[in-house]
Amino acid sequence: MPRSADQRISDYALRPEGDVLNALDLLEGTVTLDVRNSWLLRPQIKAEYFLTRKFTVRVSGDYVLTHPDIIVTTPAGQLANRWDASNFHANIGIGVYPFHK
Repeated sequence: MPRSADQRISDYALRPEGDVLNALDLLEGTVTLDVRNSWLLRPQIKAEYFLTRKFTVRVSGDYVLTHPDIIVTTPAGQLANRWDASNFHANIGIGVYPFHK
């Protein structure tokens, strides 16, 4: 099935490394993980100010809004819709244009 460049699909599986049951504070038993696609919204803003013809100051910020659809099934029941992967990024930097006349 062809996918667009903006469509991201990831497959996850529990690996035997680590102590999954202890990490989820669960009793002994089978744990399954069902991860489905999620919508992602990422508004951003950027600005650049030229100090001279060759040097700039750059700032940017963005907010990633996503709530992945993850269901963990354990012997004690299901844990669903408890994940919020939303986050904020802020960057500041300098730009150098050595070949700019």
